[in-house]
Amino acid sequence: MMSLLAAGLLMQATAPQAKDADDEALWDAMQEDLQPQSVPPGYTFDFVQPLTRGDEDIRRHVERRIEMRFNRKPGAPGKPPLEVGWEGYQYYVFSTAAAAAKFALTEPEAVENLKNLYGKEEDMERFDPRAWRTTFAVEVRAANGTLLKLRCIPADTLIGCLAWTDKAPAVIHLMLQEPSLRIAHSDAERQAIVETRIRAEATGLLAAAQAHLAWALAKAKWVAR
Repeated sequence: MMSLLAAGLLMQATAPQAKDADDEALWDAMQEDLQPQSVPPGYTFDFVQPLTRGDEDIRRHVERRIEMRFNRKPGAPGKPPLEVGWEGYQYYVFSTAAAAAKFALTEPEAVENLKNLYGKEEDMERFDPRAWRTTFAVEVRAANGTLLKLRCIPADTLIGCLAWTDKAPAVIHLMLQEPSLRIAHSDAERQAIVETRIRAEATGLLAAAQAHLAWALAKAKWVAR
């Protein structure tokens, strides 16, 4: 019969292994392609890819980064085809929900990340570093009824917003292009454009990200910690 001491040591030894297995199961699920029925209207799914963590990611305790790319459909109402690049979102994945809740991108980090929306490196020269940029919060009612407060950083024609759902170990970084920002006449007009676009995506790309994350958590049988 196993002693209490031996049983305790066994539990201590197997707990990290179980946690690692849970993490791998979640990350594997999050990297699965979106099914056609899960792609928001007006888009086609392009691909999903894991991203290499940078030094800043490691310092902020980011465990993994995953990117979902979508292309606008020709003829989609209200969303003319983009000249270059894509739209979509990234997941910043953590080992705990508490770490995810604390996460925030600085403006320089967010802008460098957003420039990837142009796709090819040579197309990143389209970005105007002197163009309007700011940081503000936008509240939206998500498709599942949850009220979310997104931290948004628009820069030139690009928009990035961080969204975190209670108890989830991942932060969604919504990444959009909005060419009309460059021709707006005032900062107030630009902010209104951003807010309108984000609220529209509450039932679009943001809803797709939330649904995919919820599916991955359920598939991996993730237990909040």
